[in-house]
Amino acid sequence: MVRECPDGRSDIWTPRELFQRAGWSDGFLVLDWPITAGAQCHSCGHQWEPLVRRARFRRARCPSCGSADLVELEVVSGISASSPWAGRTLAELGLPRGHVHETVSSERESEAETARVHVEVTGDLPGADVRLS
Repeated sequence: MVRECPDGRSDIWTPRELFQRAGWSDGFLVLDWPITAGAQCHSCGHQWEPLVRRARFRRARCPSCGSADLVELEVVSGISASSPWAGRTLAELGLPRGHVHETVSSERESEAETARVHVEVTGDLPGADVRLS
């Protein structure tokens, strides 16, 4: 099931809004690809939050000194409601605009009862007629 959300915008919504739209009081956002969330340069020691796809990070250079000698400090493949990343906007997390996000309920008794709801941030799509108040 896909829930279209014409009022949703990646520059405003966080994973927590996705969970609410999916009907979860607690949930988990399954990312389509791992994101490099923390990195450090071996050459100069600079640390930062790239928040880019892991594959893209492997071609990155240090924003401070330009070195390619980098190490990933944190890689995120999903975001729970209690994660510090759950308070960041979808855009800040580097997730694409107008994307269909997969959410999973954390309120289950067994793996067999896992519920999944896909939420589309339709307000990002060209031509979306959204009036923000």
